Amino acid sequence: MFHDPDSSAELTDLAHGSRFGECGSQDFLDRLGTAVANGKAALNFDPPMDA
Repeated sequence: MFHDPDSSAELTDLAHGSRFGECGSQDFLDRLGTAVANGKAALNFDPPMDA
């Protein structure tokens, strides 16, 4: 996906960090926005429906 191994590792760390509360999801999205074309990233979350 990314040609720069350092970017991939940093994004992976930020994704895991945001999942486990070490940083915010906005930190991940901000960094992702700098790594993709046109500099935009978004996150869509659909919580599970109650049974």
